[in-house]
Amino acid sequence: MDIIKQLFEEHGRELTHRLEAAGFSTEQAGKFLPQAASGFEDSVQSTDLGSVISSLSTGSGEHFNNENIAQKLAINSEMVSAGISAIAPVILPHIMQKNSALGATLAGLASNGSLFSSAKKLFS
Repeated sequence: MDIIKQLFEEHGRELTHRLEAAGFSTEQAGKFLPQAASGFEDSVQSTDLGSVISSLSTGSGEHFNNENIAQKLAINSEMVSAGISAIAPVILPHIMQKNSALGATLAGLASNGSLFSSAKKLFS
């Protein structure tokens, strides 16, 4: 999931500003972003990306381990939820765009047989 870390790095300044507007100090925002990126990666690994995107778009963040992030940062879980809600509008369009591009690439490979022949070579 290097894409996630890259996304957080590319948009770090905007994400920091959104977190500050949500009540985070600059220092808290700087510590929150890497934890949020890791939380997102963990969520995607433990559930499907569609469910994670859905929870982000509704602001629930239900697939994130808010308590774990809160403990690591010594903040409450409500603040973690507020942080996730603050950064979601920036992150979601990029995740959805990258997800669509990946899906289109895989569909293209599958339609011309490349995906299956590549998989066959890998597993034979």
